[in-house]
Amino acid sequence: MPPPAHHQAACDPVEELRSAPDQQDVDGEALWEPVAVDPSRPISQTNPPRRAPHHVQTPRATAGEVERRIAEAQLWIAQRLPLLEIRAKAGESWGVSNVKTINRYLDLARMRMVEELISDRRRH
Repeated sequence: MPPPAHHQAACDPVEELRSAPDQQDVDGEALWEPVAVDPSRPISQTNPPRRAPHHVQTPRATAGEVERRIAEAQLWIAQRLPLLEIRAKAGESWGVSNVKTINRYLDLARMRMVEELISDRRRH
């Protein structure tokens, strides 16, 4: 018996990146709910600790932003840029410094490039 459709979508890495924000406004920007903390109660899953004021939660990329990042990563790969330069450009362009996140985008970009090469071999 195949897994439910909602389970299959969660396994797809592109969908996982796309579906990160729960809600988006009309411009495609992520909406974030503030988390209230009650200092009189002990810290738990339902009462998270207070964040330092200098820590601002970075919203996750929206569906359009994920597609733009993957396309940009494909361009950098096609230009044969060194990995260090790609990481620096990703930090400047996307505001992402986490190496694992950058590698996920690069892996997805490579997978798409291979799929496009296989599906449209004559043009390439």
